[in-house]
Amino acid sequence: FFVSNNWKSLLERKPNVAPKTAAALAAGTSAKGGGEKTVVALDCEMVGIGPNGTRSVLARVSIVDFEGNVLLDRFVRPAEKVTDYRSQVTGITAATLRQPGVLREEVARQMAAEIMKGKIVVGHALQNDFQALSLSHPHALIRDTALF
Repeated sequence: FFVSNNWKSLLERKPNVAPKTAAALAAGTSAKGGGEKTVVALDCEMVGIGPNGTRSVLARVSIVDFEGNVLLDRFVRPAEKVTDYRSQVTGITAATLRQPGVLREEVARQMAAEIMKGKIVVGHALQNDFQALSLSHPHALIRDTALF
């Protein structure tokens, strides 16, 4: 089959970042250069509330930078009564959430939002984490490993 001779010129013009991502980064962040300043990874742990603990609420939020440095790793005290700590998965117990330094939900949400603002967020099944945080994030700045 026929292959065009201009493939080399096409490769030379290939951008390093997808156009939508480049536009979102230009509009939403002051970071200059590589991923070390523009990429964070997010993971949240949820516990269950309500009958049989079937509704999930935030109990821990963790954010690291491009190199794995911890930017935020705090337990979060749910406003509603926890009915299932899901300890075998989360490692969280009632005692964990009674410790000093456990954040209120709104404080955790504010801190996480400030850290992630204008950055590419990487994680697995991020829709669950954003839902638990009651936050949204520009789609162009999300890299969800569950989708690849």
